[in-house]
Amino acid sequence: MFTNRQQAWLFGSAIVLAIAIWLGWALFGFKLIGLLVAQQGTVDKAGQWGDTFGGLNAIFGAVGTCLVLATLMAQRQSLREQQVDSHKERFDTTFFELLKLMRELSKVQHGNSNKLVTAVALNQMNNIANHAREISNDAELSARVLETYQAFVHEGLEYHLSPYFRIVYTILRRIRDDKVLSETEKVDYANLLRSQLNSVEVALAGYNGLTPQSNNFLDLLVQFRMLKYLPQNIHRDVLVRLYSSDAFAARADASSAD
Repeated sequence: MFTNRQQAWLFGSAIVLAIAIWLGWALFGFKLIGLLVAQQGTVDKAGQWGDTFGGLNAIFGAVGTCLVLATLMAQRQSLREQQVDSHKERFDTTFFELLKLMRELSKVQHGNSNKLVTAVALNQMNNIANHAREISNDAELSARVLETYQAFVHEGLEYHLSPYFRIVYTILRRIRDDKVLSETEKVDYANLLRSQLNSVEVALAGYNGLTPQSNNFLDLLVQFRMLKYLPQNIHRDVLVRLYSSDAFAARADASSAD
């Protein structure tokens, strides 16, 4: 597939060639015929010689065909670019609408208190996190963490937290599954989402990703390095043991802002 610049160059070259041939024949055609008549002696002989230039018509036909093909290719490429731009605009609009909704849901308060539901939920995990060092086996720690989360967070605060986590999950899934965005653009969108999460929300998302109700939320958190900038605290210590190292690692592609 030719680039836009290559297509323009081919298109322009074909036009210039066709115009040059046409102008050359228009300006010097009759003079050439006169010279041929004088040289050949008769018009018939000159006509026979002129017939040998029938291939000129074929050249014009080929040039015309090339022009048509170049035009069609340029139109096709232009249409494709318009479709891509239109898709990215729609994706961008939807992304920021979901991001706005996520921020609104994160501000829900617990009961009549002034505490956010997310902060209350993470406080429920403090006890197991504080005693995590006493549990040397990671599998046992995972079971204890899941048991605590299910009992005190999922059962007690699920009504408030489920819409929030569904939005976060939806944003990441849409980024991952998009067929038009480049990998760099996907990383940029994921980084923008991560920048909108505070440390409480990131830690809570990490715990939520371990539950069976979260579907493949864990995979998305790992893929987009959502836990990378979680501050060094008791919750990071727990999640480092329960997640693969990729969840906290820098990307191999240093060109992306991660």
